[in-house]
Amino acid sequence: MIRSFLVFLLVCLSTLGIAQEQTLKIYTEQTKTSIFVYADNDKLYPQSAELTLDLKGLKPREKPAKYQVVPPGSKRYLLAELVIPERRSWSYNYSFRYFFGDVTAEHNDDYVYSLPYTGGKRFRVVQGYNGKNSHQGENALDFNLPAGEPVLAARPGKVVKLKEDSNRGCPDKSCARLGNYVTIMHEDGSMADYYHLKQNGVLVEPGDMVDAGQAIGLTGNTGWATGYHLHFIVYVSHPDGRKTLATQFKTAEGLQRRLKESESYTALVPEK
Repeated sequence: MIRSFLVFLLVCLSTLGIAQEQTLKIYTEQTKTSIFVYADNDKLYPQSAELTLDLKGLKPREKPAKYQVVPPGSKRYLLAELVIPERRSWSYNYSFRYFFGDVTAEHNDDYVYSLPYTGGKRFRVVQGYNGKNSHQGENALDFNLPAGEPVLAARPGKVVKLKEDSNRGCPDKSCARLGNYVTIMHEDGSMADYYHLKQNGVLVEPGDMVDAGQAIGLTGNTGWATGYHLHFIVYVSHPDGRKTLATQFKTAEGLQRRLKESESYTALVPEK
């Protein structure tokens, strides 16, 4: 007898309202000797699955890892194989949760980020890590970039998500999901969000590989915002949400281990 029970939960990772679609498909296929649990991930980013098995008379061929990372574009990614016994009754239940990104990723803390704006220009950090307004408990930075200012990638990576169709913003959390943004995944599996971009102000496409210093968008005032600025945040995915990171930057003023709130910093001019 086969008894299967599916439960899924997607953990939303962004307090600013970047929605993560419920898109990881998990399903089973049976042969005479085994039941296979597969996952399909049709997105540009990895997704992590936590599979819980309740087995009677069945055994997994190998014990699954607590968190399994399903690569982008995967079809029939094997999560578990359950061995069917001969001449004995059996049953199974399974449930799962899945999460945006790679929850096993570890950020390279030695990496030095570029400032996310044009070389030679100087802007102020109007709200820093664990800031006074909306950054409590979050390592995020707000730069006072004016309307239409080019936003540059602070680190190379792949564009995995974006939004640019909104023309609304307000100083209230109710507008959080109206913000335009670009999300870039770095080689170590960490992510960076560039937020509050102007309507139709994204300059890249999903799947693009970008270099540090490449223009990816234009500053706007969309989403949960009180004025034109760039919200910048680096994080790694986590089963309980996400872990935001304080990163170091190279500036014309020298290496900055941590950018400070209310201080202004000049972006380096690229070498020719």
